[in-house]
Amino acid sequence: MVSKKLCPSCETENPANIKYFIRSPRYEDNLKPLCIECTKREESAKNRPRMKAYHEVKGKERIKVNPKPYFYRVAKGSAKSRGIPFTITLDDIPDIPTHCPVFGSPLEMDIGSHSPNAPSLDRIDTTKGYEPGNIEFISWRANYLKRNGTLEEFEQLVAHMRKGK
Repeated sequence: MVSKKLCPSCETENPANIKYFIRSPRYEDNLKPLCIECTKREESAKNRPRMKAYHEVKGKERIKVNPKPYFYRVAKGSAKSRGIPFTITLDDIPDIPTHCPVFGSPLEMDIGSHSPNAPSLDRIDTTKGYEPGNIEFISWRANYLKRNGTLEEFEQLVAHMRKGK
């Protein structure tokens, strides 16, 4: 015989299994007292004010209001895909400056596109990973130019360009 369980919220009696109740080791029968539907409804009501506040600011605008989590996620994904160390926390990410420290151009939050003046989280020493003290914001253009050149190569390039003048 299949044991039954009564949901105290909707007063529906269902078989006492994970098809109708959420598993939880807190309870004697390892099932939450509320059925799945009532649990969803209760959690939805509990989260509604928080979610409303979250969704008042949409997508890219949300990132502009608080950009650090976005840059943290992007850097973490980049480090993982390239196999480089990632030891920073959200608190290690510096504030975004108003101007690019390399070119002096104003930094403009333009998330999702590679605008030359968009801020980009840069590893100061590219031989190291995303580590505290080794990150700063520069323009996307500066970071793109720096991406895979060495200081010696840049010096040779500048010398060559000066000869051409």
